[in-house]
Amino acid sequence: MLSLRFLRFTKPSSALCRSLSKQVKDFEGDATMIATGNNSFSIDFNSHWQVSGALNGGFLMSVALKAAMNCIPLNPLSFTGYYMNKGLANTNAKIDVQILSKTKSTAVAEVSVTQQGLLRTKYLGVFGDIENMKGISHSTLKAPELPPISQCVDGGAMLRKLVNNDENWTIVNGVEFRASATSPYVISFLSDKRGNEAVSECWVGFADGYAPCVRSLAYFSDGIPPCVLNLTPFTWVPTLEYGAHFWSTPKPSTESEATGYFDGKHWLRARFRSDHVINGTLYTDGELWSADGKELLATSRQIARVLAPR
Repeated sequence: MLSLRFLRFTKPSSALCRSLSKQVKDFEGDATMIATGNNSFSIDFNSHWQVSGALNGGFLMSVALKAAMNCIPLNPLSFTGYYMNKGLANTNAKIDVQILSKTKSTAVAEVSVTQQGLLRTKYLGVFGDIENMKGISHSTLKAPELPPISQCVDGGAMLRKLVNNDENWTIVNGVEFRASATSPYVISFLSDKRGNEAVSECWVGFADGYAPCVRSLAYFSDGIPPCVLNLTPFTWVPTLEYGAHFWSTPKPSTESEATGYFDGKHWLRARFRSDHVINGTLYTDGELWSADGKELLATSRQIARVLAPR
């Protein structure tokens, strides 16, 4: 099993992108990102992040974020991706970062991911330091109310049984999620039944127990099966546009279920909803919260197609 290990977030120096010439591990024990020039990188993807035979969009976004953060000494505030062609496993990718604007407190960057000479995805991101910004704060959002992790259904185990070691769905080996036995996700999609509510509320975490970092929020926002599968037989849901907004950096939890540490893993609260699906196109709103439900970490919105199985 591949360890889906994201590097902990650290603010890189502005000189890092200019001087980096050695190999830098993108994920521990996994692919290596190499600086190949000014704001340019190379990475050899493997086959451990596949969804229906294509690289997962949240994983691709996390890699693009790493490249951008090697060039910009700021946290991501907003990062939006446009998915033109599927990302290929076991294939080298070229990543180019273009800094479009930069001030003392913010920056805007464009990131392109190319494989075999074809543009696969393009991202546009805004970077800053939201936790040190001054101004009004107001929110009516509330974290999903979930049973204790130990009392939830192991959705990850059910999903692995469902895909039955299919090599086109290797991503299921790295992400864990657990939900209430009465949730629409469990009583419909995971039970191979059709429901009437495209919503999922669950705990999410890495299978190898790695503590979430800021880049992993981009992955978790797209790392579990889409909640539209509550409504329709198992299908392929390719992303067209995917945007994530970052409100805080995950804090390490202590080794207690009450703080989100259980079964050797660190957990976050998650909510996803697809309230509008028309002619095979949907949007999904997502939220990621700290384990105690007190801090909103990230929000997301995704536009995708709902297609027949490939």
